Amino acid sequence: MNNERPAPIFPQGINFKAPGEQAPSFVKGSLNIKVDEFITWLNQQNKVWVNIDLKEAKSGKYYLALNTWEPKKVREEMADHSPAPDTQAVPF
Repeated sequence: MNNERPAPIFPQGINFKAPGEQAPSFVKGSLNIKVDEFITWLNQQNKVWVNIDLKEAKSGKYYLALNTWEPKKVREEMADHSPAPDTQAVPF
C-alpha cells in the first residue's frame, strides 16, 4: 500500500494570516483574498463546491490547501450487487 500523500494544491489568490499579538483572543486569524486571482482559480476547479482546509505545517505556520477528498460510490456498487427482492416470501 502506498502511504505517500499527494502534494498539496494551494489555492491561488487567498491566504491565511495568524492573528497579531494585539488581537483579542476571539480572533483566530484572517483570510486575505485577491478577488480576481481567487475567482480565476475557483473557476478552474470545475466544481459546485470547493473545500479548502486550513493546515499547520511542521514549522508551525498555517497554510491553505485544496481538500481533494471524494467519497467512494459505495451505494452504486451495492445496488449493482444486491439480489433481487423475493416478493413471494412476504407474508402479507
